[in-house]
Amino acid sequence: MEIAVIIVNMVIIRLNNLFFFYDTLLAKSREGVSMRINFMTAIVFIAFSCSVSVWGMGDEYHDHSTAAAVVETTIVASGTVKSIAQDHMSLRIFHDPIPVLKWPAMNMPFEVIDHDITHPLEIGDRVNFEFVQKEGKNIIVKISK
Repeated sequence: MEIAVIIVNMVIIRLNNLFFFYDTLLAKSREGVSMRINFMTAIVFIAFSCSVSVWGMGDEYHDHSTAAAVVETTIVASGTVKSIAQDHMSLRIFHDPIPVLKWPAMNMPFEVIDHDITHPLEIGDRVNFEFVQKEGKNIIVKISK
């Protein structure tokens, strides 16, 4: 947004310089002043119209966290089970690197979509799993030994 305002201001400054030169050539005749006003009005309208469309583009602070995802991306990984919560609703897994997320191998917690998928697991099991990222959480949707 700031860049668009700066660009509009630069355009207006350049136009004023151009009009000063234009006015000196026409010796400030009545027709020249009228043309200047009409031309300046058109240029300012065009500049502001363009700047409004630029303001919405490239906004690096735009938040997509509340937008509904059409397709949830499932991430495939593998690792070793390090702990299982008593309620079986989460696991701690030392996972291998996950290139899609640019994650190195690390030990981290994962929630599970259904506690039944954790019952056959034991600490130390080598597993392949699929998870989704939702609302800042990593949720396992499928897991196998």
